[in-house]
Amino acid sequence: PICSCGMAPMAAGMTRSGVPLGPVMAFIIAAPMINVPALLLTGGALGPEYAAGRVVATLVLALLAAWIFARWAQRLGSPGALLKTSGEAGGDTCGASAAALSAGQEGNAKRGLLARAWGLFLQMNSYLLLAVVMGGAIKAVVPAAWIAESVGGDGTGGVVLAAIAASVLYLCTYTEVPTAAALVELGMGPGATLSYLLAGPGMSLPSLLLLSAVFRPRALAAYAALALTVAVLAGVVFNFIVA
Repeated sequence: PICSCGMAPMAAGMTRSGVPLGPVMAFIIAAPMINVPALLLTGGALGPEYAAGRVVATLVLALLAAWIFARWAQRLGSPGALLKTSGEAGGDTCGASAAALSAGQEGNAKRGLLARAWGLFLQMNSYLLLAVVMGGAIKAVVPAAWIAESVGGDGTGGVVLAAIAASVLYLCTYTEVPTAAALVELGMGPGATLSYLLAGPGMSLPSLLLLSAVFRPRALAAYAALALTVAVLAGVVFNFIVA
């Protein structure tokens, strides 16, 4: 369970450890969007069809981005042409970990694992609390007629608008589901809802700003364009399937 705001440090750490660019792209896209807690929240709040749609669309985006960026880096001759950080410390990192374990540090590793798990538990629940407050505020403040008119039904315009709105808002992982559920109650259509779920954690402006510390501008622009395109196409296809 990795929050979308953790994509940038994860990407930086993976590339510095020598992980190829393709797997890096696949991981940072899929991890915050279709981890187990996110899927359980999606299925519980919106229904299994939304969870399934989210899995399929995210896998398409993750694998497509991995393939495109890997080929792009290969054509340019180095991932450094797309990244502001490159992988040169893979052997040192692995060697340090192996040395620590062989030196009898298993106990410290277990304590660190438990501490990290407890930290993630507190972090996730703080996001959920924030999401519940946001969802209640949406239902109390946003007019239902405006939502139904803007992103209701199965029109393509509503799908595009939902993706853009989710990109502008800061929707940290796990907050997008309760806010989407509140918008669904106000009349947001199924395709627009799926597009909102995909675009929020995947390419919100704060997330892109964080990723700008790792990716060069053209690579970041290509990722944003690809993510927005997949989110919109997924919403359009989802409208067709559930109609």
